[in-house]
Order: sequence, then structure tokens, then C-alpha cells
Amino acid sequence: MPLPYVGAAPTNPRDVTNVGYDTSMVNASITQTQVDSLLAQGFYGYVTKAYVDSQDALNATKAFIDTGDATRLHLTQIGAGNGVAGLDETGKVDVARVNVASTQRFPTPYLSPGAYNTAVVTTTAATESALFPPMTVADPGFTYRLLVTGVVDATSTVDATQWPTVRVRQGSATGQIVAMGRGIQEFYTVTGQTGAKPSGSVTIIPYYLQLQAPVTGPTTLYVMALKEGTGTGTISVTTTRPALMVVPVPA
Repeated sequence: MPLPYVGAAPTNPRDVTNVGYDTSMVNASITQTQVDSLLAQGFYGYVTKAYVDSQDALNATKAFIDTGDATRLHLTQIGAGNGVAGLDETGKVDVARVNVASTQRFPTPYLSPGAYNTAVVTTTAATESALFPPMTVADPGFTYRLLVTGVVDATSTVDATQWPTVRVRQGSATGQIVAMGRGIQEFYTVTGQTGAKPSGSVTIIPYYLQLQAPVTGPTTLYVMALKEGTGTGTISVTTTRPALMVVPVPA
């Protein structure tokens, strides 16, 4: 006959039971519901065999690995037909892999005249005179408007009452104005300065792009100079540092 347990009474469902504990529970005549509750407490945190079997079935098999590999991108597919476009060392896709038409709108650099006049251009009237040889703008491959900037230096033989104006026209010497510059009258005022010659820089700025008629194909620019004011002298545009820069902008 086993000896009775005289140690500390069990205090946790996971403690090792003893005969005395079992006997006390039998003598207590607990119900089936109480028994089920005690069993549930005792097995709380443990798993069933069915759960272990179901989880074991998730272990990677060869078929499982092969199925996963089939969904991955292979190195041989990069830069290949029906594959994906690879990136170069700058992180960009090779343009040869980009399926775009030759008329795709790409930014273009500044264009400038191939030559400027070698002689000083003079004008004595409010009619336009050609300042530079006509400048050809090649077809950029899309419908565009012209963004034109530049600068020229001009002098006057009359103090304060006349100043130069520069107009850049598109298509012909009388075509639409795409840029304009006007000498500041104050620059042409040198009263009291003996031997001084009224002069200044004329900054050429773009005309409102939204008001320009769009252009398709190649075109020609004409840079024209004229005299404004009430003076009866001569305006001279020098060739010291002329500059003209043109950018075709998609319309």
C-alpha cells in the first residue's frame, strides 16, 4: 500500500499529482463538467497530435521549393527578350530597351547662331534692320514654340532721346515675334559727361509662349534691330559680345 503524501498540496494544474489529491477529488464527488474544466486547465498550453501533424505537413519539400523558384526572376531573364529591362550603373534603363517612337519628346540643348555679323549694324529709323544672319532651327521632331534669350550691346549718337529695340521673328523678317529686347532709356542719357557716348546692353527675353503660334518642322529666326524715341541720330549695334540662345519647347 503506497504511503500517503505529506508534502505541500498542489497549487498549480501542472504540478505532479499524488494519491492523496486524487482521493480528495474522488471523495468530493465532482461533476463531469468540473472534471472537463480541470482537464482543460491541465492541458492548457499544450497542443494536440492533430495540430502537430498539420504543422509538420508545412515543412519544405522539394516540390514546394521548385514551385517557389518558378515564381522568381531568373538572372537570364534580365535584359533579354520577353524578360525585364536591366539597369545600368546609373540606375537607368538602356534606351534601346524602351519602345518609343522617334518623335518622343526629349529635352534639347540651347541652340545658337552659327555666326554673327562681323560688322557693326546701324539704323537711323524706326524700321527694322537685320542684326544677325538668319538662324536655322532644325526640326526637333515635335510641334513646338521657341524660347529665345540673348543680349547685344548698342550705342547711340543722340543723348537721352533715342534707344534701340531688338525683335526676334520666326519664319520671316516680318513673321511672328518670339522674343524682344528694349534698351533702357536711362542708359542712353549721359548729359554733362564730356565725350561720353550713350550706350548699354539690350537684354532679349522670350515673348509670351502661350501667345506664339506652334511651329512644326524646321524654321528660321530673324533678329531685327530698330530705333525708338524722338532722336534723329544713329543707333549702332556692336559685335563685341552678341549672344542668342534658342530652345524648342513642346507646344
